[in-house]
Order: sequence, then structure tokens, then C-alpha cells
Amino acid sequence: MVAHAPGPGRHRLLFRRVNLLFRLLSRLRRELDAWETRRLLALCRSCGQRVVLERPYSIYSPEQLTLGDDVIINAFCQIFAGAGVTIGDGTLISSHCAISSVTHPLQHPARKGVLYSPDPAESLHRPVVLGRNVWLGMGVIVLPGVTVGDHAVLGAGAVVTADVPARAVVTGVPARVQRLLEIPASSSL
Repeated sequence: MVAHAPGPGRHRLLFRRVNLLFRLLSRLRRELDAWETRRLLALCRSCGQRVVLERPYSIYSPEQLTLGDDVIINAFCQIFAGAGVTIGDGTLISSHCAISSVTHPLQHPARKGVLYSPDPAESLHRPVVLGRNVWLGMGVIVLPGVTVGDHAVLGAGAVVTADVPARAVVTGVPARVQRLLEIPASSSL
């Protein structure tokens, strides 16, 4: 007996079924992602309204994270909030940024064998505060203990190791103030 090859109608039916399966799986993935994001935001110390968190992201110690209203965090960001991270209202965080409130001691004997220890004696815990309407360009790194003033702009790729004044534009490694922005008193920003 000779087997016959399936006809073109059979291929179309198979294609439609596979296509339907992929669409269903894609919808399921989006719904699961949304559920995971809602769950993570519910774990935060405080979370404002209209917060947008684009996947994928990594947030460690969300119970130490405070998010204001209208915060947008784009994809591929990492936040290490072990010592506390506060992100003010209207702050925009571009993709591939890293914010850390924890680090390890500089001297080798003190950091030997230390991974993510919650013991402040073994790792250095310093809170990070981003003010209102701050903009982090793509790839910005904010290190422990930094406070960024309201309306500041951190240029793409900046490594922020020290406090940034309000309305400052900073760039570079390490980040340096380039200029101050003028914001009208009548502005609702």
C-alpha cells in the first residue's frame, strides 16, 4: 500500500491550528507577565498610581522599593533595593539602567565569601533617592547612597557616584554636572 502525501487543504488546516496555538500561547504569556508585574508592585513598600514597569526587569528586595505616581521603568532595568530605593513622581527610567542601594566592602578580606548578605556589617547598605520628574537616560548606573534632586537629567551611560542637585544635567563616568536646567516657577512640573 502506498501512502499519499497530504493535500494542500490539509496543510492550510494544520497551519491555521498551529497559528491559533501560537496566538493563544502569546496571549497567555502576556497575561502571566501582567499578573507577575501586579504581584511585584503589590510587594513594594509603596506604589503610586499609573506605574509602568516594562518587562524584562529584575527587582531585588521590592519590599524596600517606593514608587511615586506616573513612574515609568523601561525594559532591562535592574533595581537592588535592599537598603531602600525611592523613585519620585513622574520619574522616567530608560532601558538598561541599574540602581543599587547595596554593595560590598572595598577591602578583600571584608568581602571574601560575601554574596547577597542582609547583614550590614558584611555589605554596605545606603539608600538611593530619585526626586520628582527625574530622567535617567539609557544605561545609567546609580550607586548606593546617591540622592538625585527633582527635575535632574542623568545622561545616557552616566555612572552616578555622588549626589546630583535639582535641575542638573549630568553625564560621564563618573557623572559630572554639565549645566542646570531653568524651570519656570509657573510650571506644573
